[in-house]
Amino acid sequence: MSGARDGAPAPSAPSRFEWADVVIMPVNPTVLPMARAIGNAVAALGLTWRFIWSTPPEDRERHWGDSAGDDDWLDFPLPVSWYASSRDYTFQMIQGRRQIGRHDLRGKFGVFASFIDKGWAPRLFSLECERQGIPTAFIQEGMSLEPRRISAQEAQAHVPAVRRARRSVMRAARRIRSTLAPGMFGYVDEGMHSTCACVYGRERAAALRALGKPADRIFITGNPAFDALTARPIDPVPRSRTIVYAHQRLLEGGEGLALEMRWWKTLAEASNRIGARLIFKLHPRAGLSADDIRGFLGPLQASTDIREDGDVQDLIGSGGAFVTACSTAAYRALVEGVPIVLLEGIPFGLGVDLGRTGAALSARTTDDLPRLLQAALDDPGLRTGLQPAVDAAIERHLHQLDGKAAHRVAAALAGLVRK
Repeated sequence: MSGARDGAPAPSAPSRFEWADVVIMPVNPTVLPMARAIGNAVAALGLTWRFIWSTPPEDRERHWGDSAGDDDWLDFPLPVSWYASSRDYTFQMIQGRRQIGRHDLRGKFGVFASFIDKGWAPRLFSLECERQGIPTAFIQEGMSLEPRRISAQEAQAHVPAVRRARRSVMRAARRIRSTLAPGMFGYVDEGMHSTCACVYGRERAAALRALGKPADRIFITGNPAFDALTARPIDPVPRSRTIVYAHQRLLEGGEGLALEMRWWKTLAEASNRIGARLIFKLHPRAGLSADDIRGFLGPLQASTDIREDGDVQDLIGSGGAFVTACSTAAYRALVEGVPIVLLEGIPFGLGVDLGRTGAALSARTTDDLPRLLQAALDDPGLRTGLQPAVDAAIERHLHQLDGKAAHRVAAALAGLVRK
């Protein structure tokens, strides 16, 4: 296993590339603090860096709003929408591949870095960089997930027959396009396409090695977003009687939404019963509004703080418990010393190891949820008893909380810059 190469020499002259030595493509507003930290660390090594847009203007307005800030962005839009249907996405990717293929990127930048590498515009950039001999880097942004065993009945129970038939047709179409254009449409795990992968910890590194990525192309860096944080212990008594829920949409179809709503309602009811304030943080791409959730919760909305804006990670540290299915914000809860309750009864094919390893409490059914929430807030022995497994999970998933993760990523990128 390779760690990041520290001490990359600073250049004695400005960049010879037109845009920058390192071009970074953020994929959503949430990663901007991490991306900026990496950029600043790149600059500290004496290299130049820039952010690059690839988002169509309409997507930029819808998804980013004013969150991009005053950074110096390059504008290189490609016609691939994050919100396209499967059919439109296929045609857009083909069109985008032809469009970017008309550009000579070798004099523009030395390294291309992104937080995804298996689809949309970042994949098109990576493909063209590969063709032109430009190194690419994947920077982990999400959680280190593992496959979960769910029965066929669980997997299909929430999907109506009409939607199952439609899904079969779409699956066949995806197989066809993956056969015809595997570089654009063939499924691989994040980090497998790129020249190198910068991952948070050994858990994700081991998964990539098992898939065949060479060890010397994997850099364990920690999470740059946590460089300013110090791990806090779990207190016997919670800092507040606030439960923070990181909402996600995991299931498809009306029946899938109905199933998830049963978990949401149970969560609101249980929070109300034990006198806890529930912050229901909607996922930014949920396809739902706060009014939708209020309408569903009815009278329970009076004790539920439903939020559409902001970053859920900013809410966790002052809470007493954190609830999620598999949100990356669970890492922040580990570091902040806030007990985690995992909604593992939702029949979703991916999960995290925190419940299995004892670093979180696992709700297998909605009946488990009220008991676990009360224990997470009111059982001092249970709360502090989670600490050894939490410490082990932090080391396994996040490497070192030493304030140097952004530097380790920057050093890995510096090592890729073409001489």
